[in-house]
Amino acid sequence: MSGVGGWREGSRYRTATAFNTPSSSQGNPHGNKETEKGENTQKLTASEEKQGGQASAHQQQQKQYVGSYVLVTPNETRRKQLQQIAKKELEDLEQWKKEHRPGPIMLMPQRLGGNESEARVRQNQQMILMQSKYQKKHKREEYVKAKKAAEEAEILKKKAIQREKAERLEVKKRQEEMQRREMFLEDQKYKTNELLNRLDVGLPKSDSCQIANPGPESTAWKRSHAYKQALREDENRRLEEMRQEQQRKAELLEFKQKQEEETRTRTLKNEQRRVNNAFLDRLQNKTQPNNIYHPGYTGLPQ
Repeated sequence: MSGVGGWREGSRYRTATAFNTPSSSQGNPHGNKETEKGENTQKLTASEEKQGGQASAHQQQQKQYVGSYVLVTPNETRRKQLQQIAKKELEDLEQWKKEHRPGPIMLMPQRLGGNESEARVRQNQQMILMQSKYQKKHKREEYVKAKKAAEEAEILKKKAIQREKAERLEVKKRQEEMQRREMFLEDQKYKTNELLNRLDVGLPKSDSCQIANPGPESTAWKRSHAYKQALREDENRRLEEMRQEQQRKAELLEFKQKQEEETRTRTLKNEQRRVNNAFLDRLQNKTQPNNIYHPGYTGLPQ
């Protein structure tokens, strides 16, 4: 096929050269001479190719310069070989198609559509349509259930994460509490030792109870005894203050109750006196309508 293409390109080049070169004008005899020379050269080249036969491709394809174009003569031998190969391949393809042509289909005549009637088929279609609605509903319910299960799993996962965080926070708080307790115990121990040292310095010295060579055990016992006694005295003092405070509160409450009782009694007596005076005034008005009386006068000593 390359030979055919080369031959076509060569003919195109020759045509372009014939029409585009400045020597192709009608009034230029030199251009006609050059064209005739080119044709004679091509004829000589073709005769040489036929005579050579087995010459090399470089010798067969000669270049010819015409104006601004280059003419390359095609390789006729290669072209013929390619044409023969293409023709043989086409013949082989046609032969293969004939050999592998599908034969006639032999089928026994039979009734299509099955053995069911049209009414039965329509009924089956209606049932399938109704079932499809339920199937869609079932699929929708399954989708909702799957979505809900996924959401619950996500919620459980988040709860597990929060629970783990809470546990870590609880452990951290417990550790901080233990550290605070240790610091408190150390501070309490330091304060206790400081108080014992102050009490030891401020204790009076007695000749009758003083030991000649007091050891570390007796000194510690004295400190402990003095500390416990100081705590007991402090507790007694606070209890006494609380007792006095409660007594003052009880006395104040009793005084307030007495005042309220006296006020209530006085108010009740005044109300009874007012009601009695009003009743006596009404009674006197009914019995002695012509007598002059003074309202509010009962005849009793005030």
